[in-house]
Amino acid sequence: MVGTFAWDLIVGPEGDLRFDGPGGLIHAVAALRALAPRGSQVVPISRVGPGIRRRIQATLDCLAGLDFSRIDTPEGPEGSGYTVQLRYRDAAERSEQARNLPAIFTEEELVARVRDTDALLVNFISGEDLAPDALPALRKAVTGPMLIDFHSLTLDRDAEGRRRRRASLPGWSQWIAGVEVVQVNAAEAMVLLGRGGQAGGVEDFAGLGQEVCHAGAGGLIVTCGEDGALWFDPGMSRIPAIPPSRVVDPTGCGDVHGAALLAGMLRGLSIPEAARLAAAAAGAQAGISGWPAELPGFAHLVARAGLRP
Repeated sequence: MVGTFAWDLIVGPEGDLRFDGPGGLIHAVAALRALAPRGSQVVPISRVGPGIRRRIQATLDCLAGLDFSRIDTPEGPEGSGYTVQLRYRDAAERSEQARNLPAIFTEEELVARVRDTDALLVNFISGEDLAPDALPALRKAVTGPMLIDFHSLTLDRDAEGRRRRRASLPGWSQWIAGVEVVQVNAAEAMVLLGRGGQAGGVEDFAGLGQEVCHAGAGGLIVTCGEDGALWFDPGMSRIPAIPPSRVVDPTGCGDVHGAALLAGMLRGLSIPEAARLAAAAAGAQAGISGWPAELPGFAHLVARAGLRP
């Protein structure tokens, strides 16, 4: 998978420190490792400063089946590592400030790193993880399914690292041909429609689903928090949310959702079935503060999702 590891500082609405530890791509790595078919390896492709790399790698040592050989560790000014401060205004709305972003991978660097992979998740954690026009070359280099989470590609960043929602994302439809799944949340969907910052509804998302399929992708999934998700191929399927008994922290739910969706596809589930598995995994993540070190396993989440084992 391609994305960016981070060190997160998460502050709640009352100014309470919720989490100080590894974040970013770690949510998707842990979820895919927990849910992928037995015997498979998860290979993160990322640039990580040496200080953060040591701490992240030590954190992930509890998980088997991870290959860190394709993580690049730069020296110099960018070697200090990517840090993100998240301040929640309420249960879902938050501000975000990012610092020390590593240099993006070139198309040639990425193609060399993904050439022998059987599936690929591209998660724009920082929004500057890779040049998006490299996505078609990655699709050609990967033999199995590919999922793109547009995530922070729909955000701008000012000189202080503060994020804000873009109004639009020109060129996005040129990057997704051949991709099995495009994932966005409701706010990100409106950016792709050129109406970033506005509220959207099912009709808007259905229109975007048509655009995604017309551009050559297999379909679009729009995650809608406690309202579940919508899958368009281009017909629509509703995926109900599967919330935890108590919501602790929504950070990382979208990352876990995308990883679980890909894991379900690799296990032979249809995409709507895999989306139900992903809903169960994202719900479990909402009950965890920080990265999902103890995300329930595949059998448990299959049962939670009401799927046949």
